[in-house]
Amino acid sequence: MATVNFRLHGKNNPTSIYLRFKHGSKFEFEMPIDLYIERSHWSKTKQRVKNLAVADYRTKVNSHLNNLQPYIMERYTVENSIGIPITKKWLKTAIGNYFNRSVSTIDDSHYFLTEFIDEFIKKSSLRTNKKTGKPLAPRTIKHYNTTLKRINEYQEVTNTKIRLSEIDIPFHTSFTEYLRDSKKLNPNTVGGYIEDLKTFLNYAVRNGLTVNQSFKSPDFFCPKNTTKDIALTEDEINKIFHKEFEPLSYLDNARDWLIIGIWTGLRISDLLTLKKDKFTDGFIELVNYKTNIPVIIPVLEQVEKTLNKRNGELPRAISDQNFNKYIKKVCEESGVTDIVEGGKMNEKTRRKVIGKFPKWQLVTSHTMRRTFATIHYGKLDTLTIMKITGHATEKQFI
Repeated sequence: MATVNFRLHGKNNPTSIYLRFKHGSKFEFEMPIDLYIERSHWSKTKQRVKNLAVADYRTKVNSHLNNLQPYIMERYTVENSIGIPITKKWLKTAIGNYFNRSVSTIDDSHYFLTEFIDEFIKKSSLRTNKKTGKPLAPRTIKHYNTTLKRINEYQEVTNTKIRLSEIDIPFHTSFTEYLRDSKKLNPNTVGGYIEDLKTFLNYAVRNGLTVNQSFKSPDFFCPKNTTKDIALTEDEINKIFHKEFEPLSYLDNARDWLIIGIWTGLRISDLLTLKKDKFTDGFIELVNYKTNIPVIIPVLEQVEKTLNKRNGELPRAISDQNFNKYIKKVCEESGVTDIVEGGKMNEKTRRKVIGKFPKWQLVTSHTMRRTFATIHYGKLDTLTIMKITGHATEKQFI
């Protein structure tokens, strides 16, 4: 008699569950049903997701498997009895109908770029960062979605439907020119989208899909421009630290956050959520939000004095947007006014413009982190600074 079983194939992780439909020597068909799980969560004997706390998708997936099995058998019984040919295409149609998928698009993710990326993103919540072993950061998945959006926009403008096999050098040239000239994006932003595209294509290759190999060519490069971000000097930091603002005013509050940020090297996401309980015996101990890397940072003199000024308390909470706005005013009033070259955001176009400006206009939250690394570079060994800043590689740090 005919049987329906489920199992896993290959070594990919996460991986799709495969449905195997067999009837003695009459036929044997097998295909993925596009339900993705972690390999370690699968019970080979029970052919179901194990009852594990980390497998929070267990109920949903197992419910599908419990219902799909009798659904295939019932369709087979009825349709085989009236002479409908039972083929692999029949099985694909039956699975597609069960999941309310359009049969014509079941394999689209194997051929078309945007459909493949869409499937890639859906599985991303189950992926882990190879370096940290932790789930992908939400901001990484968000960037994948933005890349998909840009490619969809490009397809609309060019009236094309791009296949994985068509991602060649002419496509790279056309797509990067579209992002640069039509979307007015800077080279680093364009390079980020191309880097994501290479990630998608490498994954497609590992999964045995037909992909144009041009993406591995040096000509399929990720555009980038020379960094024009500024750093503050120790003299400028001292001017900011000693500047007298009205006590407890918004500028006084922003200046204190700025000083703490400069001497800790924290990203803005970690700085403005910093809590008092992270301070222990002259050190700050926390796990970076972006990288999930634990860091231990010494509380330096100006940070200690800033806290003592507030009886050991941190400055008032402030939003990222207001912080970036207020610290420019703080620097201007503190005399950080030299004319320097750098990148400044154009408020109308929301694009960065390179030129020469008063230095206070170029100060952003990233200036703190760059200042910390610049001041200590050459005074401390690079590995020590990286342990404080939470950079995973020396290349990123440099």
